Amino acid sequence: MKKPKFLSVLFAVALTAGRLAADPLAAPVAVHLRPEIGSPVIGELAAGTEPAVQPVPAPAGWQSVALAGPHDVFVRASELLKDLSVKPGTSYRRLATGKDGKTVETVVGIAVPGDGGSLTGTIKGNYVEIHLTSALPGFIAVAPKPAPVPATPAVTAPVAVVAPVAAPAPTAVQPAKPTPVAPRPAAPLPIKAGSAGDLPRLFQGVLASTRSPLHPRRPYDYQLNDANGVRYAYVDISRLPPLDSVEACLGRTVVVYGEARAVPDSTDMVITAENLRLP
Repeated sequence: MKKPKFLSVLFAVALTAGRLAADPLAAPVAVHLRPEIGSPVIGELAAGTEPAVQPVPAPAGWQSVALAGPHDVFVRASELLKDLSVKPGTSYRRLATGKDGKTVETVVGIAVPGDGGSLTGTIKGNYVEIHLTSALPGFIAVAPKPAPVPATPAVTAPVAVVAPVAAPAPTAVQPAKPTPVAPRPAAPLPIKAGSAGDLPRLFQGVLASTRSPLHPRRPYDYQLNDANGVRYAYVDISRLPPLDSVEACLGRTVVVYGEARAVPDSTDMVITAENLRLP
């Protein structure tokens, strides 16, 4: 199977448009944490909303979007820095009380540098509430596009052959021929260039090892696969904290926080991971 060139698509979308606005929704749509029907629902987009599309790879039938804030979420008190900001890589959670009276946690996002928010003063056990003003990344299910209908070939009507008629003799006065006017060139359409800084730094996928005795050594030992098991990015773990257990996450869906860049002399992408967690 030929590997799709996710890198060229990812950077092309980010450089030309950053966040794109899709067509307005015909009905309310649930926003999921992962591109899976059974994954937690982190919000809903109302009918008539134009989803803020994110240039993040997603499996067929899904689209990555940004769920605009504000959001009231919880983090562990131990995950706050000295200035009371949230440590990057921290899981944003929603807390609810289950039927057995126990607290049920639902992860709805990952903290990244620059997130806007403030403490609300609400405390539940070891958790404190944050009024988050930044958007949360998520996924919505989308209908497949209909296949294009082949154009019907035009039927050419038969052309009647008419015998040539002799032209009349020219008169003494000939009317002046109109001066041809060159067609006016159309004005170019304005193109707005975006910024590569809009490229998201959160990636989801199934973590897998690239090491195999039957294949040559890959440039990196780990990779992220999509829902179909196809690699869309390598993962560089050289910046991960020593306590992060990569091997324990193999074969599982993970959320990677880091920077995406091109692998030299190839069309592949590599994510330099700074944090790796299970959603």
